[in-house]
Amino acid sequence: MTRAAGSAALVLAALVGRADALVRPEMLAQAQRRGGELRAPALGASPAARLAASSAVLLRGGAARAAKRPATPPHMSLVARTWGGYLELLEAYPMRTKMATSAVLSAVGDVLAQTLDKSVAAFSLRRLLVLVSVNIFYFSPALHYWYNFFDVAVGKLKLRPGTWGSALAYLALDQLVNTPLTLLGFFHVFALANAASHAALGAPMPGAGVLLAGVRAKMGVEYANALLANWKVWALPQLVNFMFVPPSLRVGFANLVAIVWNAILSMIANR
Repeated sequence: MTRAAGSAALVLAALVGRADALVRPEMLAQAQRRGGELRAPALGASPAARLAASSAVLLRGGAARAAKRPATPPHMSLVARTWGGYLELLEAYPMRTKMATSAVLSAVGDVLAQTLDKSVAAFSLRRLLVLVSVNIFYFSPALHYWYNFFDVAVGKLKLRPGTWGSALAYLALDQLVNTPLTLLGFFHVFALANAASHAALGAPMPGAGVLLAGVRAKMGVEYANALLANWKVWALPQLVNFMFVPPSLRVGFANLVAIVWNAILSMIANR
């Protein structure tokens, strides 16, 4: 008689949609972690739990919700979907995603530079493509591997991630090691890309000796200016980057700041 009464109570509870009250606490916790959706329990669960869960799923259209959630605003939903898609691409294809991001943001930076530079008589697509190419094939891979190196180097110092000590160590490596070397490489890569762009339009391609002599002359005038400008633009944003931004997003954050930096660097390189 007691067993029959228990079965009847179980069926009644399922029919009125209160089967979740009969599920074990750990099942409810799992359901809450899944957004309130009650899933079918494992085969090892008790018969009562399996019947309760399946009844709730059937009677509530597959979703036993703990509480009704407010609808996400459409524009926020679009932003969330776009950002989620970007993060998935960044995880699946880190280098290509960073290169594509760098291409878009460096293009914006050069458009800004050409707009602000009064010496530019007309917009130059060639100039824009040179800077975009340098960012895609030089800056993005360089920053990707530099940041990986920073992780290893700071890890050897046994500094706890997310602390100011760790962020300052990253910043010192970035501004005192990465920046001088990367800028040194930039002047060489930019000179080569610039010469190649002119050659593509029919101009003769200069030899290596001529290119190197031009780079040395350019660096003698502009390297110190570029390095000082870099420290003024980057020191504070990079401290924020290393303190608060997850490692996988640091190149992306740097590319956002680089809109301003690319405008400055473009004007320096094209003087």
